[in-house]
Amino acid sequence: MISEFVLENFLEKNLELIEPGLKLLKRQFLIRKHGKIDLFCEDRSGCLVVIELKTHASFSAVEQMEWYKKAISHKFPKSKVRFVLACLTNNKDIPNLCKVNDIEFLQIKDNRIPKYEDISYLSFKEKQIIYHFLSDTSFQTFYSDSLSKMFGLSEKEVDKIINKINRETPLTIKTVYPGSLKMKSCMLEL
Repeated sequence: MISEFVLENFLEKNLELIEPGLKLLKRQFLIRKHGKIDLFCEDRSGCLVVIELKTHASFSAVEQMEWYKKAISHKFPKSKVRFVLACLTNNKDIPNLCKVNDIEFLQIKDNRIPKYEDISYLSFKEKQIIYHFLSDTSFQTFYSDSLSKMFGLSEKEVDKIINKINRETPLTIKTVYPGSLKMKSCMLEL
């Protein structure tokens, strides 16, 4: 239900869900032509930790971790490095595949991460607004006037829906007035 971007935002602020004592070194750490490591951390013992996040982990996630292992071994040849695949759901063979490939596997479970059941009773428009926040991959802040135009609702109706979402679901959509702007901005917080 949520995008990897939203999951990454949430886990960056809650690293203890992955492992107590982790320290974030870099988010979206560029590693050669192999892509970007979601969360590049250091554990309590000083070991580097490469964390790949997936909303749903499949074979391609393990394959991606193998590429990272090769690239990291070139970039940090003398460092001890651990590799963690953290996901919300996964194909049934992924935990064993990770074990065979010396990748730690972690299925993340936290009540603050929304599930479909949490919002199944909401109206279609209410769900649309939530999906808009949960699935956007570039940013999670929207001006309320653009939300009202996007969904064909008045700003008052948008405010009413946001209040209901805040009251009745595990999500929080914060309303802020950025800088000197007269328009209010809405931002998702997990």
